Amino acid sequence: MHKQTPDEKGLFEIEAKNIKTNIKNNSLVVAIHQCNALLKKVPSMKKDIYGLKYEIAQKSKSEKTKMYVPTYEKYITVFQNNYFFIDNEGNELVKLGKWNDVNNIGFAKSVFAVVENEKQEKYLLDTTGKKYLLAESFSELKAKDKKYTALKLTGDETTKNQVLPEDIFEQTQLKVLIINGYEISGISPKIGNLINLEHLDLSRNKIYDLPSSFAKLVKLNYINLAQNSFSHKPQVLEKFSKISFFNVEIDEISGLFDGTKAEFPGGHREFKRHLLENYNYPRKARTEGLEGTIFVEVIVEKDGSISDVKIFRGLSPDCDEEAIRIIKLVPKWTPAKKRGEAVRNRIVVPINLKLGG
Repeated sequence: MHKQTPDEKGLFEIEAKNIKTNIKNNSLVVAIHQCNALLKKVPSMKKDIYGLKYEIAQKSKSEKTKMYVPTYEKYITVFQNNYFFIDNEGNELVKLGKWNDVNNIGFAKSVFAVVENEKQEKYLLDTTGKKYLLAESFSELKAKDKKYTALKLTGDETTKNQVLPEDIFEQTQLKVLIINGYEISGISPKIGNLINLEHLDLSRNKIYDLPSSFAKLVKLNYINLAQNSFSHKPQVLEKFSKISFFNVEIDEISGLFDGTKAEFPGGHREFKRHLLENYNYPRKARTEGLEGTIFVEVIVEKDGSISDVKIFRGLSPDCDEEAIRIIKLVPKWTPAKKRGEAVRNRIVVPINLKLGG
Protein backbone atom coordinates (compact mmCIF):
# COMPACT_ATOMS: atom_id res chain seq x y z
CA MET A 1 0.00 0.00 0.00
CA HIS A 2 1.30 3.43 -0.93
CA LYS A 3 2.04 5.59 2.11
CA GLN A 4 1.51 9.30 1.93
CA THR A 5 4.57 11.54 1.88
CA PRO A 6 4.92 15.01 3.43
CA ASP A 7 4.76 16.47 -0.10
CA GLU A 8 1.45 14.70 -0.81
CA LYS A 9 -0.04 15.87 2.47
CA GLY A 10 1.12 19.42 1.77
CA LEU A 11 -0.41 19.36 -1.72
CA PHE A 12 -3.66 18.05 -0.28
CA GLU A 13 -3.81 20.82 2.31
CA ILE A 14 -3.28 23.51 -0.35
CA GLU A 15 -5.88 22.04 -2.71
CA ALA A 16 -8.33 21.31 0.12
CA LYS A 17 -8.25 24.95 1.17
CA ASN A 18 -9.24 25.98 -2.37
CA ILE A 19 -11.97 23.31 -2.50
CA LYS A 20 -13.41 24.45 0.83
CA THR A 21 -13.54 28.02 -0.49
CA ASN A 22 -15.57 26.83 -3.47
CA ILE A 23 -17.88 24.86 -1.18
CA LYS A 24 -18.41 27.99 0.93
CA ASN A 25 -19.16 30.01 -2.22
CA ASN A 26 -21.58 27.33 -3.44
CA SER A 27 -19.40 26.47 -6.47
CA LEU A 28 -20.17 22.81 -5.91
CA VAL A 29 -19.65 21.50 -9.44
CA VAL A 30 -16.16 23.01 -9.51
CA ALA A 31 -15.45 21.52 -6.09
CA ILE A 32 -16.51 18.02 -7.25
CA HIS A 33 -14.17 18.19 -10.27
CA GLN A 34 -11.35 19.49 -8.07
CA CYS A 35 -11.84 16.53 -5.72
CA ASN A 36 -11.67 14.07 -8.63
CA ALA A 37 -8.51 15.70 -9.98
CA LEU A 38 -6.92 15.73 -6.53
CA LEU A 39 -7.70 12.04 -6.04
CA LYS A 40 -5.58 11.25 -9.13
CA LYS A 41 -2.68 13.35 -7.80
CA VAL A 42 -2.68 12.07 -4.22
CA PRO A 43 -4.56 8.74 -4.00
CA SER A 44 -3.07 8.19 -0.53
CA MET A 45 -5.40 10.96 0.73
CA LYS A 46 -8.52 9.16 -0.56
CA LYS A 47 -10.25 9.12 2.82
CA ASP A 48 -9.80 12.88 3.32
CA ILE A 49 -10.89 13.66 -0.26
CA TYR A 50 -14.07 11.65 0.21
CA GLY A 51 -14.62 13.65 3.37
CA LEU A 52 -14.58 16.78 1.21
CA LYS A 53 -17.09 15.16 -1.17
CA TYR A 54 -19.36 14.48 1.76
CA GLU A 55 -19.15 18.17 2.72
CA ILE A 56 -20.17 19.05 -0.84
CA ALA A 57 -23.17 16.75 -0.63
CA GLN A 58 -24.24 18.19 2.71
CA LYS A 59 -23.81 21.76 1.44
CA SER A 60 -25.92 20.94 -1.60
CA LYS A 61 -28.57 19.45 0.68
CA SER A 62 -28.66 22.44 3.04
CA GLU A 63 -28.74 24.98 0.19
CA LYS A 64 -31.24 22.90 -1.81
CA THR A 65 -28.89 23.32 -4.76
CA LYS A 66 -29.37 21.20 -7.87
CA MET A 67 -25.86 20.01 -8.68
CA TYR A 68 -25.11 19.54 -12.36
CA VAL A 69 -24.37 15.83 -12.54
CA PRO A 70 -25.97 14.84 -15.89
CA THR A 71 -27.60 11.37 -15.94
CA TYR A 72 -25.90 10.45 -12.69
CA GLU A 73 -29.12 10.08 -10.77
CA LYS A 74 -27.38 8.76 -7.71
CA TYR A 75 -23.81 8.25 -6.65
CA ILE A 76 -21.81 6.97 -3.71
CA THR A 77 -19.70 8.95 -1.31
CA VAL A 78 -17.85 7.91 1.82
CA PHE A 79 -17.25 9.65 5.13
CA GLN A 80 -15.39 8.20 8.09
CA ASN A 81 -15.25 4.80 6.34
CA ASN A 82 -19.02 4.66 5.90
CA TYR A 83 -20.47 4.52 2.41
CA PHE A 84 -23.63 6.40 1.46
CA PHE A 85 -25.86 6.65 -1.56
CA ILE A 86 -26.25 10.38 -2.25
CA ASP A 87 -28.49 11.76 -4.98
CA ASN A 88 -27.49 14.69 -7.19
CA GLU A 89 -29.10 17.15 -4.79
CA GLY A 90 -27.00 15.90 -1.90
CA ASN A 91 -29.78 13.96 -0.23
CA GLU A 92 -28.62 10.92 1.68
CA LEU A 93 -30.65 7.95 0.44
CA VAL A 94 -29.23 5.09 2.45
CA LYS A 95 -26.17 4.32 4.53
CA LEU A 96 -24.51 1.23 3.09
CA GLY A 97 -22.32 0.52 6.11
CA LYS A 98 -18.65 -0.30 6.42
CA TRP A 99 -17.16 -2.28 3.55
CA ASN A 100 -13.61 -3.01 2.48
CA ASP A 101 -14.16 -1.52 -0.93
CA VAL A 102 -16.70 0.03 -3.25
CA ASN A 103 -15.28 -0.49 -6.73
CA ASN A 104 -18.08 0.24 -9.13
CA ILE A 105 -21.32 2.14 -9.40
CA GLY A 106 -24.09 1.56 -11.93
CA PHE A 107 -25.82 4.72 -13.13
CA ALA A 108 -29.33 3.87 -14.29
CA LYS A 109 -32.91 3.99 -13.15
CA SER A 110 -32.01 1.16 -10.80
CA VAL A 111 -28.67 1.84 -9.15
CA PHE A 112 -26.29 -0.71 -7.71
CA ALA A 113 -22.97 -0.49 -5.95
CA VAL A 114 -20.51 -3.37 -6.13
CA VAL A 115 -19.08 -3.81 -2.65
CA GLU A 116 -16.71 -6.26 -1.03
CA ASN A 117 -16.56 -7.45 2.58
CA GLU A 118 -13.77 -8.87 4.75
CA LYS A 119 -14.29 -12.36 3.27
CA GLN A 120 -13.71 -10.93 -0.22
CA GLU A 121 -17.31 -11.67 -1.10
CA LYS A 122 -18.87 -9.22 -3.53
CA TYR A 123 -22.42 -7.93 -3.30
CA LEU A 124 -24.68 -5.69 -5.31
CA LEU A 125 -26.29 -3.12 -3.03
CA ASP A 126 -29.20 -0.96 -4.11
CA THR A 127 -30.42 2.37 -2.79
CA THR A 128 -32.75 0.70 -0.31
CA GLY A 129 -29.87 -1.18 1.30
CA LYS A 130 -30.92 -4.55 -0.12
CA LYS A 131 -27.93 -6.74 -1.00
CA TYR A 132 -27.38 -9.57 -3.49
CA LEU A 133 -24.42 -11.98 -3.41
CA LEU A 134 -22.65 -11.30 -6.71
CA ALA A 135 -21.05 -13.64 -9.24
CA GLU A 136 -19.03 -12.10 -12.08
CA SER A 137 -18.46 -15.19 -14.22
CA PHE A 138 -20.34 -18.33 -15.30
CA SER A 139 -17.94 -20.60 -13.39
CA GLU A 140 -18.29 -18.56 -10.20
CA LEU A 141 -22.08 -18.76 -10.46
CA LYS A 142 -21.95 -22.58 -10.41
CA ALA A 143 -19.90 -22.80 -7.20
CA LYS A 144 -21.65 -25.25 -4.90
CA ASP A 145 -20.58 -23.62 -1.65
CA LYS A 146 -22.47 -20.36 -2.28
CA LYS A 147 -25.92 -19.36 -3.45
CA TYR A 148 -25.39 -16.34 -5.67
CA THR A 149 -28.45 -14.16 -6.15
CA ALA A 150 -26.90 -11.82 -8.75
CA LEU A 151 -24.93 -12.36 -11.95
CA LYS A 152 -23.25 -9.40 -13.67
CA LEU A 153 -21.33 -9.87 -16.93
CA THR A 154 -19.98 -7.30 -19.39
CA GLY A 155 -18.85 -8.47 -22.81
CA ASP A 156 -15.80 -7.49 -24.84
CA GLU A 157 -14.09 -8.58 -28.06
CA THR A 158 -13.56 -12.12 -26.71
CA THR A 159 -17.21 -12.70 -25.83
CA LYS A 160 -18.90 -11.73 -29.10
CA ASN A 161 -21.63 -14.05 -30.35
CA GLN A 162 -21.35 -16.39 -27.38
CA VAL A 163 -24.25 -18.63 -26.45
CA LEU A 164 -25.40 -18.44 -22.85
CA PRO A 165 -24.76 -21.72 -21.02
CA GLU A 166 -28.06 -23.51 -20.37
CA ASP A 167 -27.16 -24.09 -16.72
CA ILE A 168 -27.56 -20.35 -16.03
CA PHE A 169 -31.27 -21.00 -16.19
CA GLU A 170 -30.99 -23.65 -13.50
CA GLN A 171 -29.95 -20.98 -10.97
CA THR A 172 -33.49 -20.37 -9.77
CA GLN A 173 -32.27 -18.33 -6.78
CA LEU A 174 -31.11 -15.48 -9.08
CA LYS A 175 -32.81 -12.16 -8.42
CA VAL A 176 -30.57 -9.92 -10.56
CA LEU A 177 -29.32 -10.85 -14.03
CA ILE A 178 -27.14 -8.32 -15.92
CA ILE A 179 -25.52 -9.40 -19.19
CA ASN A 180 -24.38 -6.50 -21.38
CA GLY A 181 -22.52 -6.51 -24.69
CA TYR A 182 -22.27 -10.26 -25.25
CA GLU A 183 -24.05 -9.94 -28.61
CA ILE A 184 -26.26 -12.91 -27.74
CA SER A 185 -29.11 -13.24 -30.24
CA GLY A 186 -31.41 -15.83 -28.71
CA ILE A 187 -32.83 -16.42 -25.25
CA SER A 188 -33.56 -19.99 -24.17
CA PRO A 189 -37.15 -20.86 -23.19
CA LYS A 190 -35.58 -22.03 -19.95
CA ILE A 191 -35.36 -18.39 -18.84
CA GLY A 192 -38.84 -19.04 -17.47
CA ASN A 193 -37.20 -21.09 -14.71
CA LEU A 194 -35.79 -17.91 -13.14
CA ILE A 195 -39.04 -17.20 -11.31
CA ASN A 196 -37.34 -15.10 -8.60
CA LEU A 197 -35.82 -12.53 -11.00
CA GLU A 198 -36.50 -8.93 -9.96
CA HIS A 199 -34.00 -7.06 -12.17
CA LEU A 200 -33.13 -8.03 -15.76
CA ASP A 201 -30.68 -6.07 -17.91
CA LEU A 202 -29.84 -7.63 -21.29
CA SER A 203 -28.96 -4.40 -23.09
CA ARG A 204 -26.34 -4.14 -25.84
CA ASN A 205 -26.86 -7.60 -27.31
CA LYS A 206 -28.48 -8.86 -30.56
CA ILE A 207 -31.71 -10.25 -29.15
CA TYR A 208 -34.52 -10.17 -31.73
CA ASP A 209 -37.31 -12.04 -29.90
CA LEU A 210 -38.32 -13.47 -26.51
CA PRO A 211 -39.80 -16.89 -25.71
CA SER A 212 -43.34 -17.14 -24.34
CA SER A 213 -41.89 -18.56 -21.10
CA PHE A 214 -40.66 -15.02 -20.35
CA ALA A 215 -44.17 -14.40 -18.99
CA LYS A 216 -43.36 -16.61 -15.98
CA LEU A 217 -40.99 -13.93 -14.60
CA VAL A 218 -43.78 -12.33 -12.60
CA LYS A 219 -41.48 -10.76 -9.97
CA LEU A 220 -39.66 -8.53 -12.47
CA ASN A 221 -39.83 -4.81 -11.67
CA TYR A 222 -36.96 -3.72 -13.95
CA ILE A 223 -36.41 -4.73 -17.59
CA ASN A 224 -33.77 -3.16 -19.83
CA LEU A 225 -33.58 -4.52 -23.39
CA ALA A 226 -32.15 -1.40 -25.05
CA GLN A 227 -29.74 -1.63 -28.01
CA ASN A 228 -30.83 -5.03 -29.28
CA SER A 229 -32.25 -6.12 -32.66
CA PHE A 230 -36.01 -6.12 -32.10
CA SER A 231 -37.99 -5.34 -35.26
CA HIS A 232 -41.24 -5.50 -33.31
CA LYS A 233 -42.30 -5.57 -29.69
CA PRO A 234 -42.57 -9.19 -28.49
CA GLN A 235 -46.14 -9.85 -27.40
CA VAL A 236 -44.99 -11.36 -24.13
CA LEU A 237 -43.74 -7.92 -23.00
CA GLU A 238 -47.28 -6.56 -22.80
CA LYS A 239 -47.52 -8.29 -19.44
CA PHE A 240 -44.76 -6.04 -18.04
CA SER A 241 -45.78 -2.62 -19.36
CA LYS A 242 -46.63 -1.25 -15.89
CA ILE A 243 -43.51 -2.25 -13.95
CA SER A 244 -41.27 0.40 -12.34
CA PHE A 245 -38.74 0.48 -15.21
CA PHE A 246 -39.17 -0.82 -18.74
CA ASN A 247 -36.97 -0.08 -21.75
CA VAL A 248 -36.99 -1.77 -25.12
CA GLU A 249 -36.14 -0.09 -28.43
CA ILE A 250 -38.42 -1.21 -31.24
CA ASP A 251 -37.24 0.15 -34.56
CA GLU A 252 -34.34 -0.19 -36.93
CA ILE A 253 -32.23 2.14 -34.81
CA SER A 254 -29.85 0.07 -32.75
CA GLY A 255 -26.33 0.16 -31.37
CA LEU A 256 -25.58 -3.36 -32.63
CA PHE A 257 -26.02 -4.73 -36.14
CA ASP A 258 -25.66 -7.92 -38.13
CA GLY A 259 -23.90 -5.70 -40.65
CA THR A 260 -21.76 -2.58 -40.20
CA LYS A 261 -22.11 0.40 -37.88
CA ALA A 262 -22.11 3.99 -39.03
CA GLU A 263 -18.59 5.39 -39.39
CA PHE A 264 -17.06 8.83 -39.63
CA PRO A 265 -15.31 9.47 -42.99
CA GLY A 266 -11.69 8.45 -42.50
CA GLY A 267 -12.41 6.56 -39.30
CA HIS A 268 -11.76 7.33 -35.66
CA ARG A 269 -8.44 9.11 -36.23
CA GLU A 270 -10.02 11.58 -38.66
CA PHE A 271 -12.94 12.15 -36.27
CA LYS A 272 -10.53 12.92 -33.43
CA ARG A 273 -8.71 15.41 -35.67
CA HIS A 274 -12.03 17.11 -36.46
CA LEU A 275 -12.71 17.51 -32.75
CA LEU A 276 -9.27 18.91 -31.96
CA GLU A 277 -9.46 21.46 -34.76
CA ASN A 278 -12.98 22.68 -34.06
CA TYR A 279 -13.70 22.37 -30.32
CA ASN A 280 -13.49 25.72 -28.54
CA TYR A 281 -12.79 25.02 -24.87
CA PRO A 282 -15.24 27.24 -22.93
CA ARG A 283 -13.41 29.97 -21.02
CA LYS A 284 -15.15 29.20 -17.73
CA ALA A 285 -14.32 25.49 -17.98
CA ARG A 286 -10.68 26.31 -18.80
CA THR A 287 -10.43 28.67 -15.84
CA GLU A 288 -11.94 26.09 -13.50
CA GLY A 289 -9.71 23.31 -14.85
CA LEU A 290 -12.58 21.09 -15.96
CA GLU A 291 -11.48 17.95 -17.80
CA GLY A 292 -13.30 14.75 -18.64
CA THR A 293 -15.36 12.98 -21.27
CA ILE A 294 -18.66 14.10 -22.74
CA PHE A 295 -20.83 11.42 -24.35
CA VAL A 296 -23.08 12.70 -27.14
CA GLU A 297 -25.91 10.57 -28.50
CA VAL A 298 -26.81 11.02 -32.19
CA ILE A 299 -28.74 9.26 -34.93
CA VAL A 300 -26.91 8.70 -38.21
CA GLU A 301 -29.61 8.73 -40.87
CA LYS A 302 -29.70 6.49 -43.95
CA ASP A 303 -28.08 9.23 -46.03
CA GLY A 304 -25.28 9.74 -43.47
CA SER A 305 -26.63 13.00 -42.06
CA ILE A 306 -26.83 13.58 -38.30
CA SER A 307 -30.05 14.12 -36.35
CA ASP A 308 -31.41 14.09 -32.79
CA VAL A 309 -28.14 15.28 -31.22
CA LYS A 310 -28.30 15.27 -27.40
CA ILE A 311 -26.10 14.79 -24.36
CA PHE A 312 -25.97 11.23 -23.08
CA ARG A 313 -23.58 12.06 -20.24
CA GLY A 314 -22.20 15.54 -19.82
CA LEU A 315 -19.50 17.53 -18.05
CA SER A 316 -20.85 21.08 -17.61
CA PRO A 317 -23.47 23.19 -19.40
CA ASP A 318 -20.86 25.20 -21.35
CA CYS A 319 -18.81 22.16 -22.37
CA ASP A 320 -21.93 20.22 -23.34
CA GLU A 321 -23.26 23.06 -25.47
CA GLU A 322 -19.96 23.28 -27.36
CA ALA A 323 -19.93 19.48 -27.83
CA ILE A 324 -23.37 19.61 -29.45
CA ARG A 325 -22.25 22.49 -31.69
CA ILE A 326 -19.19 20.64 -32.93
CA ILE A 327 -21.05 17.39 -33.57
CA LYS A 328 -23.57 19.26 -35.71
CA LEU A 329 -20.67 20.52 -37.84
CA VAL A 330 -19.45 17.07 -38.90
CA PRO A 331 -19.73 16.06 -42.56
CA LYS A 332 -21.96 13.18 -43.57
CA TRP A 333 -21.05 9.81 -42.11
CA THR A 334 -20.95 6.47 -43.89
CA PRO A 335 -24.34 5.07 -42.83
CA ALA A 336 -24.81 1.76 -41.05
CA LYS A 337 -25.91 -1.21 -43.11
CA LYS A 338 -28.04 -4.15 -42.17
CA ARG A 339 -28.44 -7.04 -44.58
CA GLY A 340 -26.82 -4.85 -47.23
CA GLU A 341 -29.18 -1.89 -46.89
CA ALA A 342 -28.53 1.48 -45.26
CA VAL A 343 -30.38 1.91 -41.95
CA ARG A 344 -30.62 4.54 -39.25
CA ASN A 345 -28.14 4.00 -36.42
CA ARG A 346 -28.19 5.48 -32.93
CA ILE A 347 -24.65 5.84 -31.58
CA VAL A 348 -22.96 7.42 -28.58
CA VAL A 349 -19.87 9.50 -29.40
CA PRO A 350 -17.23 10.18 -26.69
CA ILE A 351 -15.48 13.57 -26.69
CA ASN A 352 -12.42 13.61 -24.45
CA LEU A 353 -11.54 17.03 -23.07
CA LYS A 354 -8.08 17.64 -21.69
CA LEU A 355 -6.50 21.01 -21.05
CA GLY A 356 -3.41 21.47 -23.13
CA GLY A 357 -4.35 18.47 -25.25
